Amino acid sequence: MKRYYFFIIVCAISAAFFVVPPNVFAKIDNAVPSIERAVAMAMDESHSQIFVLNRDSTISIYDFKSDTFVISRKSIPNLSKPFTLFVSPDGSFVAFFSSIQSLSFTVSIFKTNDILTSDSPKPTATYVLPPVTIGAAIGKFSDDSKTLFVIHGKNTVYFLNAETPRQELLTVGDTPRAMDFDTSGKLLVLNEKSKDLSVVDVSKRKVVATVKLGLNPKNILFNKVTDRAYVSHADTDEVYVIDVGKAVVIKKIKVDSDPVSLAYDENDGSVFAANNSAGTVSVIAPDFSVKRVELGFPAYVHSPLSLAYLNGSRKLFVINASAAKIFVYDHKRGSIVKEEKTDAYPLAIFTSEKLMSAFVRHYDANSIFAVDGGTLAIERIPTVVNVAEMFFSRPQGIVVDEEKNLIYVTNLGSDTITVIDGATQKPIKKIKVNLAPHNIFLDKKTKKLYVISPPDGSIAIVDTRNPDYPAKTVKIDGQARGGAINSRTNTFYVSNTTKATLEVLDMAREEFVSTISFPAKSFPLISSIDEERNIIYTALYGGSSVAVTNGATNKIEKQIPVGQNPIWVKHIPQIDRVFVTVEGEKKVLVIDPKTREIIQSIEMDGIPYRIFFDRKTNYVYINFRNGSDVAVLTTEENSSRYRILKKTAIPFLGTTDWRYHMVVENRVTNLAYFTSGVDNTVDVVKIERDNENILRPVWYATINADGSVRYAFKAEEVKGKPTVSPLTVKIIIVSIALILAAATALFIRKRKQLASSPPGSF
Repeated sequence: MKRYYFFIIVCAISAAFFVVPPNVFAKIDNAVPSIERAVAMAMDESHSQIFVLNRDSTISIYDFKSDTFVISRKSIPNLSKPFTLFVSPDGSFVAFFSSIQSLSFTVSIFKTNDILTSDSPKPTATYVLPPVTIGAAIGKFSDDSKTLFVIHGKNTVYFLNAETPRQELLTVGDTPRAMDFDTSGKLLVLNEKSKDLSVVDVSKRKVVATVKLGLNPKNILFNKVTDRAYVSHADTDEVYVIDVGKAVVIKKIKVDSDPVSLAYDENDGSVFAANNSAGTVSVIAPDFSVKRVELGFPAYVHSPLSLAYLNGSRKLFVINASAAKIFVYDHKRGSIVKEEKTDAYPLAIFTSEKLMSAFVRHYDANSIFAVDGGTLAIERIPTVVNVAEMFFSRPQGIVVDEEKNLIYVTNLGSDTITVIDGATQKPIKKIKVNLAPHNIFLDKKTKKLYVISPPDGSIAIVDTRNPDYPAKTVKIDGQARGGAINSRTNTFYVSNTTKATLEVLDMAREEFVSTISFPAKSFPLISSIDEERNIIYTALYGGSSVAVTNGATNKIEKQIPVGQNPIWVKHIPQIDRVFVTVEGEKKVLVIDPKTREIIQSIEMDGIPYRIFFDRKTNYVYINFRNGSDVAVLTTEENSSRYRILKKTAIPFLGTTDWRYHMVVENRVTNLAYFTSGVDNTVDVVKIERDNENILRPVWYATINADGSVRYAFKAEEVKGKPTVSPLTVKIIIVSIALILAAATALFIRKRKQLASSPPGSF
């Protein structure tokens, strides 16, 4: 009997070795890193602990007193895909926000002690709120830790009880974006779209005053020293000072361009405003005088300057996500005392007065980046990080080689670009390039990629014709941001936001040959080329104009005044028109490239952003900041003037400001690819139209960071390609081999039994 079982085992092991890769049996390192691709961090000041939410939805807690992770990668049952967390002031509660696309928005509140001690902690309260389709969802605990306030979506503030499931809601202004408390406990809610401040009496659950603000208010803080609220305005470059008790604006302070982040000194009441486009910090004294602190590196609104202040050492910590740098301003000395590179793509900064330190969270961080507030020494916790590589790390820029059906994606959170096979939608390779690569361009003739890195101030040139993908790096003196290729002249134009220039790269020589200078601090961003006329149009985001440059002479021939913050410019050769979206004045401009004059201004009821064009219908599509709607423009009958045909929510296109970043269309396959840094994925959609011929993209597949692909259709609908994973196929083969081995052994055994049995026996 034993030899039959031995025969089965031998067959099974042989089959397993036949179908399973040898490295499965290699030595396995069972060490699990304490932090892996963190999506959020929060400080529990009362207990000197940092809570970390990992991308796999596990929780880690680092305790500074014991210098250990008291929890490492702990799973919490029924906590589905949380994306951020908040710790209450006394450290007794932790709240998690979860969202599954547009299906639901969930807030789960736990007792901290249950997370620390229980194997299966249960929430004290779970709240299912409507999905956020416009605006944001931001949480803040009350000072007594008993209530979590959540500004949510269009115009709502939720009051969520932390101890027991009980919620109330209050309607405030349009699109709340930030909040703070004054010294009397009133909740101050900043409403971006209605441009006002709602003053909420928390005990009465009532808006008791509304203060009118200026264009595009972005952030609010309440200064307990001056007993005033301060609001930054990105469009007017001002900080408003508000007497909350009287509900009036008492001062409008001019600062530099695009102020957003705010902080203040609790010793003397000075307020700090980070000015993104200018690359400066304004120090506002209690007497409203202003001092400028130069950082030397501007920042884009989607990778901005962020501030955190340490009152104990009187130091301001500034991170520039665009440049991947940290600056430390000593307020007492009045100067920058440290400037240093961070890891790729820093996202948030917070401080601990008790620990006298500042902490930076990077995208997909595998450690806590800590800065000592006294010595300014930097350390990473844990110091040694060993995690598996993923195909995506905050995917951003994207291009397609339609001939080879290959898609190239930049990863802001690393130093790589990812190659996707458009036939299978599978990632097949990662190419090392420059730090935190942002924009990417493809020269269709030479098949070379041009990859822009703002932190490095460099362009990586990758030859895709060589299977090894060799890369050459060319540096600029400043911060590279946008770019445009003129394939006719073999020239690549790179916007340098630090120097306010266009750097001209000869693509044959692979070196810079000329510089086109714009007005100082004009922050050149997006360029578009009229190849036939050899004219370059550049949106000067900080300069309120579009520059028209002659590509033959590299001379600026005209600056077209367009209004504050022109964000996107696009020459559309099929209709020979230039379109410009202007954020500050909420309008879309149409320019005639023959005369270089504005021939039409189209007012918008939202902040216009991206410009798309449909070759089939000649419709122009404009999406908006912080929403999902798209304005569809068409020409009026018997006229070249444009009108808004329809404003409607359009999947994918409408959310390329917040959920998605960049998009590229493969006209051969009729598929479009959308990068999502929020989800760490690339979504693939079919280009379809509704009965009005308006674009209506349909989800086709999602490419995950681990290389797996989730399709929208059933397996039998895949044309000639099975959707069963290779691992599943191997398991099936192993199972068949085991069955065959068992059947063979049973057959041999039965024959021996028959040979020794009497005739006629069964």
